[in-house]
Amino acid sequence: MQRDMDLIRKMLMDLEDGGNRAWEGRDRKDPEHAARVKYHAFLLKDAGYARGVDVTGLGSAHPEWELTSLTWAGHEFLDAARDEGRWKQAKALGAGVGGMAVSVLKELLVSLAKQQLGLP
Repeated sequence: MQRDMDLIRKMLMDLEDGGNRAWEGRDRKDPEHAARVKYHAFLLKDAGYARGVDVTGLGSAHPEWELTSLTWAGHEFLDAARDEGRWKQAKALGAGVGGMAVSVLKELLVSLAKQQLGLP
Protein backbone atom coordinates (compact mmCIF):
# COMPACT_ATOMS: atom_id res chain seq x y z
CA MET A 1 0.00 0.00 0.00
CA GLN A 2 1.42 3.38 -0.96
CA ARG A 3 1.73 6.21 1.51
CA ASP A 4 -0.79 8.99 0.90
CA MET A 5 0.54 12.27 2.31
CA ASP A 6 -2.78 14.07 1.78
CA LEU A 7 -4.54 11.46 3.90
CA ILE A 8 -1.80 11.70 6.53
CA ARG A 9 -2.18 15.49 6.68
CA LYS A 10 -5.97 15.20 7.00
CA MET A 11 -5.68 12.60 9.73
CA LEU A 12 -3.30 14.81 11.70
CA MET A 13 -5.64 17.78 11.33
CA ASP A 14 -8.65 15.74 12.43
CA LEU A 15 -6.74 14.32 15.38
CA GLU A 16 -5.64 17.79 16.45
CA ASP A 17 -9.25 18.91 16.20
CA GLY A 18 -10.23 16.68 19.10
CA GLY A 19 -9.72 13.28 17.58
CA ASN A 20 -13.13 13.26 15.91
CA ARG A 21 -11.74 10.98 13.23
CA ALA A 22 -14.14 12.39 10.66
CA TRP A 23 -12.82 9.86 8.15
CA GLU A 24 -14.43 6.95 10.06
CA GLY A 25 -17.95 7.68 8.81
CA ARG A 26 -16.86 6.68 5.33
CA ASP A 27 -15.12 3.56 6.67
CA ARG A 28 -18.36 1.75 7.41
CA LYS A 29 -19.32 1.99 3.75
CA ASP A 30 -15.85 1.45 2.29
CA PRO A 31 -13.77 -1.29 3.97
CA GLU A 32 -10.85 -0.65 1.60
CA HIS A 33 -10.72 2.98 2.76
CA ALA A 34 -10.93 1.83 6.38
CA ALA A 35 -7.89 -0.40 5.89
CA ARG A 36 -5.99 2.50 4.25
CA VAL A 37 -6.81 4.80 7.17
CA LYS A 38 -5.76 2.24 9.77
CA TYR A 39 -2.52 1.54 7.91
CA HIS A 40 -1.78 5.26 7.67
CA ALA A 41 -2.53 5.54 11.39
CA PHE A 42 0.18 2.90 11.89
CA LEU A 43 2.56 4.94 9.72
CA LEU A 44 1.88 8.07 11.80
CA LYS A 45 2.52 6.15 15.00
CA ASP A 46 5.64 4.54 13.51
CA ALA A 47 6.99 7.95 12.45
CA GLY A 48 6.45 9.29 15.95
CA TYR A 49 3.75 11.78 14.90
CA ALA A 50 0.90 10.20 16.86
CA ARG A 51 0.07 7.82 19.67
CA GLY A 52 -2.41 5.03 19.20
CA VAL A 53 -3.59 1.51 19.77
CA ASP A 54 -2.77 -1.55 17.68
CA VAL A 55 -6.02 -3.03 16.29
CA THR A 56 -4.41 -5.36 13.76
CA GLY A 57 -6.47 -8.51 13.27
CA LEU A 58 -5.32 -11.93 12.16
CA GLY A 59 -6.78 -11.39 8.69
CA SER A 60 -5.28 -7.91 8.23
CA ALA A 61 -3.03 -7.48 5.21
CA HIS A 62 -1.22 -4.54 6.85
CA PRO A 63 -0.70 -3.20 10.38
CA GLU A 64 -3.80 -1.35 11.61
CA TRP A 65 -3.88 1.30 14.32
CA GLU A 66 -6.37 3.72 15.81
CA LEU A 67 -4.90 7.06 16.86
CA THR A 68 -5.44 8.65 20.24
CA SER A 69 -3.30 11.83 20.24
CA LEU A 70 -0.60 13.79 18.49
CA THR A 71 2.99 13.83 19.71
CA TRP A 72 5.16 16.93 19.82
CA ALA A 73 6.64 15.89 16.45
CA GLY A 74 3.12 15.49 15.05
CA HIS A 75 2.19 19.00 16.12
CA GLU A 76 5.43 20.34 14.62
CA PHE A 77 4.80 18.63 11.28
CA LEU A 78 1.20 19.79 11.22
CA ASP A 79 2.17 23.38 12.00
CA ALA A 80 4.51 23.29 9.00
CA ALA A 81 1.91 21.58 6.76
CA ARG A 82 -1.22 23.48 7.81
CA ASP A 83 -1.11 26.25 5.19
CA GLU A 84 -2.82 24.95 2.02
CA GLY A 85 -0.68 27.02 -0.37
CA ARG A 86 2.57 25.93 1.28
CA TRP A 87 1.37 22.30 1.28
CA LYS A 88 0.57 22.38 -2.45
CA GLN A 89 3.87 24.08 -3.25
CA ALA A 90 5.88 21.51 -1.29
CA LYS A 91 3.99 18.62 -2.89
CA ALA A 92 4.58 20.06 -6.37
CA LEU A 93 8.30 20.36 -5.70
CA GLY A 94 8.34 16.77 -4.45
CA ALA A 95 6.48 15.53 -7.50
CA GLY A 96 9.09 17.21 -9.68
CA VAL A 97 11.76 14.92 -8.23
CA GLY A 98 9.59 11.80 -8.11
CA GLY A 99 8.59 12.05 -4.46
CA MET A 100 10.47 12.68 -1.23
CA ALA A 101 11.00 11.39 2.27
CA VAL A 102 8.77 12.79 5.00
CA SER A 103 11.79 14.32 6.72
CA VAL A 104 12.66 16.20 3.51
CA LEU A 105 9.03 17.24 3.05
CA LYS A 106 8.97 18.65 6.58
CA GLU A 107 12.24 20.53 6.00
CA LEU A 108 10.84 21.95 2.78
CA LEU A 109 7.61 23.03 4.50
CA VAL A 110 9.60 24.72 7.28
CA SER A 111 11.82 26.42 4.69
CA LEU A 112 8.76 27.71 2.81
CA ALA A 113 7.27 28.98 6.09
CA LYS A 114 10.51 30.83 6.85
CA GLN A 115 10.39 32.42 3.41
CA GLN A 116 6.83 33.60 4.07
CA LEU A 117 8.01 35.16 7.31
CA GLY A 118 11.05 36.75 5.67
CA LEU A 119 13.49 34.69 7.74
CA PRO A 120 16.80 33.35 6.39
